[in-house]
Amino acid sequence: MSNPESIGRYALVGLLGSGGFAVVWLGRDEQLNDQVAIKVLADNWAHKSDVRDRFVKEAQVLRQARSDRIVHVHDIGETDDGKPYFVMSYADQGTLDDRLREGALPVETAFAHGVDICRAVADLHRAGYMHRDVKPSNVLFRSTVGGGERLLIGDLGLTKELAHTSGYTIAAGSPGYMAPEQAAGKGVDQRVDVYGAAAVVYRAVTGHKPKPEDLRPPSELRPGLPEGTDAVLLRAMSPDPTQRWQTADELAAEFERLRYAAHGAEAITVQVPVPAEPDDTTGPVSAPTPSAGTRRMTRGRILAAAIAVVVVVAAVVATLLVTTKDDPPPVSVQVADNTGRITLTVPTEWAAQKQGAQWSPKSIGLSEETGEPALAVAPNLAGWHDENSTTPGVFVGTSRDPGARAKIAATSHPGCRRDGGSERGGALPGEVVRFSCAGGVTLTSAALSTSDGVVAYVQIRQPAGPDRASAVLDSLRIGPASVP
Repeated sequence: MSNPESIGRYALVGLLGSGGFAVVWLGRDEQLNDQVAIKVLADNWAHKSDVRDRFVKEAQVLRQARSDRIVHVHDIGETDDGKPYFVMSYADQGTLDDRLREGALPVETAFAHGVDICRAVADLHRAGYMHRDVKPSNVLFRSTVGGGERLLIGDLGLTKELAHTSGYTIAAGSPGYMAPEQAAGKGVDQRVDVYGAAAVVYRAVTGHKPKPEDLRPPSELRPGLPEGTDAVLLRAMSPDPTQRWQTADELAAEFERLRYAAHGAEAITVQVPVPAEPDDTTGPVSAPTPSAGTRRMTRGRILAAAIAVVVVVAAVVATLLVTTKDDPPPVSVQVADNTGRITLTVPTEWAAQKQGAQWSPKSIGLSEETGEPALAVAPNLAGWHDENSTTPGVFVGTSRDPGARAKIAATSHPGCRRDGGSERGGALPGEVVRFSCAGGVTLTSAALSTSDGVVAYVQIRQPAGPDRASAVLDSLRIGPASVP
């Protein structure tokens, strides 16, 4: 059969890959002037209703996960000859499997990818699903503005689901990356994905596909790995699920620690904020000025509103000098505003300066004048205030305006491209929007709701490199207002 020239409204450019159950085409959306990936159910399965149902379910799960770490589904339909298909984001930078054909990755890069993989899997778990087939070929990369890239997870273990629903004998996962209980056909839970993520990082760190029957410590295959690498990976790949890290978030934290250790042992100075007594002489922090003529809610205007605050306390810093590998600095540190209501965990290198303050939500179009708690954290607050800077940092401010979520979610940032939005669940549900800006900078804007009706506006800026915004958002907690 000759290859089709189009599927639906999408012109086909070429074949990306094929497997036992589906074919994936590179397509072009002429209306949006963008490339897409189109997954089509294979001919020999298209007539089986249970297989078709599972294929459509995969598209629904990808869509409902609402995570910018998981491949997005944009459209779904049927071909002229009745085969179901769905249209996804095109990962134009290939797969992790492609990159591992050259051998092991740099150690820091391998653990950075491990953090991103675990965060993606954790998002899927929070949405109520397991992946069940985490492996290098399902770890994808998509380019972003400024020369950066984003790691995405795709292919939600369809083969395993098809095996269970069709009655055919098919491998329930991928050898080397499949947890022992999964290979044995026993009951599985989210810990199979913890195993799979660890197995992928094992391969990335050592250059060798793991052999569950003879799992060698990674340091035997690649001497000089950060201290603790063997313990973390061997625990995560324990044959006994109860002995593993129990969640993907826990394993992400371990990989983040190892990534930091791999970065180097040179001496660094970390400034840890310590609350001080109120100082009436402390004035507002300077803020960036929006470009002339800007009328919409711009990043400069928001930062000005967020940082040109009514300061009620001063912050002094204690300096912690870390010089040896035997006593490494913490990967992250918890910070809080002066009221203690806003707490979050940030990378240690971001925590040099902190401003606990109040802000004026009205200055970004919300109803309150002043008095709502706010917190700004950055290595250099002066650089953070400059809207053209690449200085990383975080701002959090609270609001009780009923329309705050919608107004914040509609925020635009001149000079930055909106990459897309997603919804978060968990303790602080809400909308998260990511922007790609010049110089490889990623800007994350979020409007999150507490159980007592408070909305937290969060803005996170980070330069090119591993995603830090997700972990910061995961750590954020907003306490209840004190009762007079």
